[in-house]
Amino acid sequence: MKLILCVSALLSLSACVNLPDVYLIDRHTVMEEEASGEWPELESRFRQQAVKSGPTNLAKEPMERRRERAFRVLNGEFPVTKPVIKPVAKTETP
Repeated sequence: MKLILCVSALLSLSACVNLPDVYLIDRHTVMEEEASGEWPELESRFRQQAVKSGPTNLAKEPMERRRERAFRVLNGEFPVTKPVIKPVAKTETP
């Protein structure tokens, strides 16, 4: 009897509960809107800089510096930037 009373009470109370509707609004953020925009001045500047006539030569690097960089990699050092070239001390002649 108590079980039937509890079940009927739960059913009647659950019928009174009404959950609100949830709406999801998918809107782009300001950064996404700016990134998807058009930038004609910037695009034309990049196009002008990209136009080169003919092939471009690679930069010449002295053999000693190439060898030093290769050994640094073999020793486990991975330089991210170009190695610093130490200035040669000049000796004064009398």
